[in-house]
Amino acid sequence: QQLTCFDASALPAISVKDYFNRIAKYAFCSPTCLLLALIYLERGFAYQRALQLRPSNVHRLLITAVMLAAKFFDDEYYNNSYYARVGGIPLDEINLLETEFLMAISFELFVSEEEFRRFEGDVVDEVLSDTTGCCLETRDVLAKKGYRMSSRQLTSSSARRPSVAITIPLTNASSSTDEQINRRAEEVSAMSVSLDYDRRGKLYS
Repeated sequence: QQLTCFDASALPAISVKDYFNRIAKYAFCSPTCLLLALIYLERGFAYQRALQLRPSNVHRLLITAVMLAAKFFDDEYYNNSYYARVGGIPLDEINLLETEFLMAISFELFVSEEEFRRFEGDVVDEVLSDTTGCCLETRDVLAKKGYRMSSRQLTSSSARRPSVAITIPLTNASSSTDEQINRRAEEVSAMSVSLDYDRRGKLYS
């Protein structure tokens, strides 16, 4: 396996689920951005053979993809310094990851409505078809919004399973005052995480 700048030298102590929930809570992006981030990840995996999802890189890929999605889609977003604190990595590192990720997806941040709806349906199907207890709360929320298991999933002998299971947390994307932004930054600092890793070679040199 070719290691990249997204790979950790040791697996982070925080789980992927807890890390994603942290991003959803403190990034204050719209739910659309969380889905866009997953689409960006799929593009990266499709475009770059060296960029494959594994436990050592999923954390940095997530925070980078969400940050780019927020910058591209949301009217309100934060600077890289804030996202670095949310992700538990130094500012210069997240700047590097941002550049490397953009190059990995050929700077293709636009997602058509058709592609987004198709991907959204796949994610909803995945959550609704999960037979474990980890998605029960999310499944109940989706059911109340009118989502049901699709006929495609009902007739499938075995549901597709992603290499790292992720559910989409609910977010509140309301506008913020400077006071609220400062308070959020203080909360993030008080509940900081640190993703210890060594610098790896860039995807592009």
